Amino acid sequence: MIKINRLIRLITYVTFIILLFIILINSPKNYQTKYKIDNYAITETYNKKDNIYTFSISFDDKEYSFNYIHKYIKKRHLITSVNYDNNCLTISSNYINTYTLCKNEYGEYITPFYDNNEFDTDFHTYENLKIYNLNNRKYYIWNYKEFLVLSNKEYTKLSLFDNDIYELNNIIKLNKYLFVMNYNDKYFYNGYYLINSKNDKYDYIKLGEKISENSYILGTEKKNIYLYDVDKEKEFKINPYKKTEEKHKYEILVNGSWEKTSKNKLNKKDLSFTYNNKFSFYVENDKLIYNANDQKILVTSMKIDRIIGSNEYEIFFISDDTLYYINITGGIKKLISYSEWAYNNKNIYVF
Repeated sequence: MIKINRLIRLITYVTFIILLFIILINSPKNYQTKYKIDNYAITETYNKKDNIYTFSISFDDKEYSFNYIHKYIKKRHLITSVNYDNNCLTISSNYINTYTLCKNEYGEYITPFYDNNEFDTDFHTYENLKIYNLNNRKYYIWNYKEFLVLSNKEYTKLSLFDNDIYELNNIIKLNKYLFVMNYNDKYFYNGYYLINSKNDKYDYIKLGEKISENSYILGTEKKNIYLYDVDKEKEFKINPYKKTEEKHKYEILVNGSWEKTSKNKLNKKDLSFTYNNKFSFYVENDKLIYNANDQKILVTSMKIDRIIGSNEYEIFFISDDTLYYINITGGIKKLISYSEWAYNNKNIYVF
């Protein structure tokens, strides 16, 4: 019996050591390694805090740098090939979805499709929309009286309100849902609609406390929507999943951290949440910029009127009267045109 107990303890100990070794081997860790492919010198770096890979490529007195957000990969030397042509450098990897970077005459980074203005001219129409490409996504487009819902599967309409409304202000995406206040109510909202983008069905959820029409959405955090009522001078936290709302202290989310503010600042109706995105798109002087971990890349020469939505690598935006899509690792696509968007292009939502 004593020998058996000793054997069990030994097996347990050895198993623990093996598991600990496996965990340590596979745990993310900062590293930098250098290697060459042909005449290209590559410095490969990983920052585990931010999950960012950086590849610096040097050759013939030139240098290009690529940044990617990606989960940790145990393997090293992730670049498999490098190609340089006409001021553009392309790298390839079996593990990371890479893209091509070019430089203009001023040495600024630009995309290879920066000056692209040639798009597919084939389209079909639906309710005065010219539809070129839906890019396998679903679109909710407000046309003053109802939502036009477009997908590769079907085109439908979703009516919620009795009267035409030029612009919906208290509306926001929350994960797979579209949250919109009940614009049938006068002066004070009694409830809101929660539209499920997966099946286009919606619930009407009654508010426990009425919220004034003179209110605006600050932003979202996890499963919550934060809204400020100017008339009541209250900040609300609304959880559509739990169908609850509660008073929230005067705070806004700034790059992932809560910061105190005042009702005087909130009453000016110009506050909103900001998020700490190291990879994001923004507009500067009407031009679209891609920020890749503080690396500035000029994306397109087109004038940008409004960003509709974006994430780390892709963006939907309006230029003139047309909705476009860009994936930084792929290219640019013309999606939908609508003459009204030259004047009002706010209420467009992509899932």
